[in-house]
Amino acid sequence: SGSSDKSIRIWSTDTGACNAELRGHIGKIWSLAADAAGQILVSGAANGCVKVWSVDSAKAMRTHHFHSRAVYSVAMKRGGTHYVSGGLGMRLLLADIEASKVTSQMSGHSGLISSTSFNQSGNLIVSGSRDCTIRFWDSISGTCIRRIGHNLGEVSSVILSENELYVLSSSKDNTVRLWDIRMGKCVQKYKGSQNLHKSFVKSTFGPNEDIIVSGSEDGFVYMWNRHSGKLMERVNAHTDIVYTAEWNESSELLATASHDGIVKTWMNDQRG
Repeated sequence: SGSSDKSIRIWSTDTGACNAELRGHIGKIWSLAADAAGQILVSGAANGCVKVWSVDSAKAMRTHHFHSRAVYSVAMKRGGTHYVSGGLGMRLLLADIEASKVTSQMSGHSGLISSTSFNQSGNLIVSGSRDCTIRFWDSISGTCIRRIGHNLGEVSSVILSENELYVLSSSKDNTVRLWDIRMGKCVQKYKGSQNLHKSFVKSTFGPNEDIIVSGSEDGFVYMWNRHSGKLMERVNAHTDIVYTAEWNESSELLATASHDGIVKTWMNDQRG
């Protein structure tokens, strides 16, 4: 977890103990991303700095100052060789970690970039922005190949489905949407959660991607049936804004993080 106290903490999901504390940022930490193996961590901060960390040693391996303004989103390529970052500068930068250089720049958003996501092969990047659009980018050429912006509020999160046919978005009109990428249209809306005032309330796919999970400004976690859009559960999770909910399929755990300063993990109750 990253915090406005400028620290990163790595937690044990078994005991809840803090296994390591990573320090070195001089700005608030707005975004974290890890490689598929969980060995490399990338963090983006309010002063425009991006750091690359070794999880084993809990030390920074690289410090990059490619951005001059706050970085609100980082995403890691599956193999851990590259990351993409974006923020107040309204452009995405694809960086080679080993070479410590920018390999591609993507411009087109007219508002801060709040969220980014790679596909599995790393040749496609999806971004969401305060300009109320979602954009799809060729990561090699930096070309925008598709834009979605049909009656959206400010976009606070985007994430691709495993089959890469859909993208899930949260926006500041109290709506989570599922988009069919091929058709470029919204195929389902999920209502109930509150997302109007804070830019970083996020949603994600839950168990087997059959459930949609979202944080909310009212301190609850919302869960919907992906296909019907029906609200299945409203969990009183925190005492303040729930910024993010992250599902881990292999461990069958949901992690939530809140403005109350607490990170919680939740087990999937198969009994319903």
